Amino acid sequence: MESKVNIYGGFEGTESSLEERRGATQSVMSGGGNRIAFYAPTSVSNAAIYDIVFADGVAENGSGAIINNGTRVEHCIFQNNTSTNGAALLANNSIIYNCIINNNYGGGAMLNDESSLRNSLIAHNTEYGVTISESSIDGCDIVCNSGTGIINDGVERIRNCVIWHNENQISGDNNSNMKFCAIENWGEKDSNSNFGIESENRPVDNK
Repeated sequence: MESKVNIYGGFEGTESSLEERRGATQSVMSGGGNRIAFYAPTSVSNAAIYDIVFADGVAENGSGAIINNGTRVEHCIFQNNTSTNGAALLANNSIIYNCIINNNYGGGAMLNDESSLRNSLIAHNTEYGVTISESSIDGCDIVCNSGTGIINDGVERIRNCVIWHNENQISGDNNSNMKFCAIENWGEKDSNSNFGIESENRPVDNK
């Protein structure tokens, strides 16, 4: 991958221009069960990836993808990746937008160096959903992960998230930058407008 180059999936094979792409067809980058699915070296900056499935990667960390330096990943799926000491997605100073990170073994996403995770679903990952260091999470559902939903190693911002039905919801010494989140068993609404939700998802009586 080169700097300032965009990668697009979702083609059916009949298009004659990028504008005809509908994004309905899955384009898969696979690790084949024995290697990382996608790697962008640190020399790559300000690139973008759209509508790609990163699957079946195996690595110590970043088994689905490793991205760096302002790369934007949008409308992508990370699934069925295995990391022995990290996560399916390792993001350094990058933007992850409108993605699904699910059913990965060894952790969902690891965000470092002012990365941003927005409007995404992180679910059914082992070990943890997201580990965050000097980065931000906005508008995400972090649910049903075995282990911890969010491991806070130094957060810039967590906003407008649902953190629910993980083995543990959030860990870290300083959650003062977390606001407007719905968190399982958090309790009453706090000074940052975070509030608790029940552990059981059940209908309202008589509805």
